[in-house]
Amino acid sequence: MIGRKQGGHGQPALQLEVQPDGAFAIGLNVDRDHLALVTLDLAGVVRSRTTREIAYPLPSDMVPFVREEVEQAFIQGRIQRDRVLGIGVAIPDDLGRIELPDRPAGYEAWTDADIAAMVARELPWPLHCDNDAAAAALGEAEYGTAFANPSFFYLLISAGLGGGVVIDRSYHRGSTAPSGEIGLMPDQPHPGASVQDTVSLPALLARLRAAGQ
Repeated sequence: MIGRKQGGHGQPALQLEVQPDGAFAIGLNVDRDHLALVTLDLAGVVRSRTTREIAYPLPSDMVPFVREEVEQAFIQGRIQRDRVLGIGVAIPDDLGRIELPDRPAGYEAWTDADIAAMVARELPWPLHCDNDAAAAALGEAEYGTAFANPSFFYLLISAGLGGGVVIDRSYHRGSTAPSGEIGLMPDQPHPGASVQDTVSLPALLARLRAAGQ
């Protein structure tokens, strides 16, 4: 409690404040061009962040990254282990199936990778795995501008192109879950191409290379 709200009629209302150190969470992001590990407190504030840029990291890259970075992340974020509630993993759907430029041989290893089991060897807390665009949209709904803008479409431009639909601060997955997944929609002016062949970081890099940059 941080005091009472003055004014109005009757007993002044109590003013409550979240105790940030009351609990913590760990976030792990896996994408085609990086691995990232963050720690957060109960107020949703990022307490530490580390990113390793790797072109098409494999499952065999993820586990050593977590093992090598987690202790320093706890120290930097002043995280108390006994107050960690769980882990959130944000990863693109069909990571091992979708073809992208410069994708290396063996990248299909992600298709059958048991991410929960792999992470559990290093981080012994409950784990929730979600699509990266969905996770980003959910984060915006909880800690971003959603109180002023409760309905919005989240656009995630990374190694691929993703999106998320939030209506009245609730994330809508659709009947088969991939609501807002616009990256694989056909690019009508270019037969055989998808939208993310034009709108994504690899597409931007390809255009820069073609321009001699």
